[in-house]
Amino acid sequence: MDLSVQFCGLSLKNPLMAGSSDCSRSMVPFRKIVESGIGAVVLKSVTDVASLQKASITRFLCLNGELEPWKCGQPIGGFYSRGGAMLREEDWVKIARQQLLLASENNVRLIGNICASTLENWTHLARVMEDTGIGILELNLGNPHYAAPQKPMGARIAQSEEILAEVVGAVVQSVSVPVIAKLSTQVGDIVQVARIVQRAGASAVTMSHRFQGLLVDIQKQEPRSSTLFGYGGRWMLPIVLGYVAKIAREIPITICGSGGVSTGSDVLQMMMVGARTVQVTTALMLKGMDLVPEMLKDIEGFCVQHGLNKVDELIGSALGKEGALDRIDEDAHADIRDKSFCLRCVNKPCVGACYFDAIHSKEDQSVEISTDHCIACGLCLQVCPFPGAITEC
Repeated sequence: MDLSVQFCGLSLKNPLMAGSSDCSRSMVPFRKIVESGIGAVVLKSVTDVASLQKASITRFLCLNGELEPWKCGQPIGGFYSRGGAMLREEDWVKIARQQLLLASENNVRLIGNICASTLENWTHLARVMEDTGIGILELNLGNPHYAAPQKPMGARIAQSEEILAEVVGAVVQSVSVPVIAKLSTQVGDIVQVARIVQRAGASAVTMSHRFQGLLVDIQKQEPRSSTLFGYGGRWMLPIVLGYVAKIAREIPITICGSGGVSTGSDVLQMMMVGARTVQVTTALMLKGMDLVPEMLKDIEGFCVQHGLNKVDELIGSALGKEGALDRIDEDAHADIRDKSFCLRCVNKPCVGACYFDAIHSKEDQSVEISTDHCIACGLCLQVCPFPGAITEC
């Protein structure tokens, strides 16, 4: 089974990338990444802004499904972080040479990541990375942490078509290696934004950055953080899949999917809607590098099961198959398959969840569904605590 993919003119041994994070800011965690089987690593961002180079500004908060602090053993509902501690140019150069050597030994591609405050420094850092041996650059154009009023950085760049085109165009003109534009989720028309960076010369887009978010401590009546933090997690996956599909349908540009990815199934979904490679970041930070071989095993298993020779056969395979109103069976309806479950059910959540007045509880505690009113929306099946009690006809 061939998991290799072509990305921006380079061959990757598999489509899985480690997104830019603190996992690559020093050699110990970096070694664990490249020895995990990952196809590529996006290195920690390099910046020219002194206030963003302090490791002490980093803060993480894992949340459960109720948006309360997560406890070990609970499902993680979200990842709320101020991970803005980027690297200085001179520190990055020192470690990058070691990282390039180790990556080469493990057949892992490295991607540089830049977040600068001036056009001059965008191009300067790009040339430094190319001269150091980096073969692909990713531009941090939508960082959810930073939006200084005096400097167009982070999310503010993504929200200005003029600045976006200027930055991408300048970097592309200054280097000979492929340039990826990492886009923000917080824009009006993501397809238009992708079109702008493509016209400016970007070889690919990464979709996407996390959202900016804020949580409030109601007892103290103040924000839990001093500024807007980046907020992501598995909940982002359907949103990002939609963005990736929109771009893939409209623009002939290479796409790297990113956001909410934590399983092999997530990677497959990203590829099916048009992503050629997929970044995983938060899940690696929280679950460790053993997650990589687990995800790759799931991806390979799926491909073998479905008779595929190469994983890249999946790219875009789900596009154009989205449901349309004219394909909905308007004569469908729900029906009770086993009334014994209804008799045992105390709360009967299906009755309260039917907003079309189709489900009623009878005196004998059974439930009746009116086919005249039921539209087969499916909500009753999902709230029913007894699988199989209700079916769709």
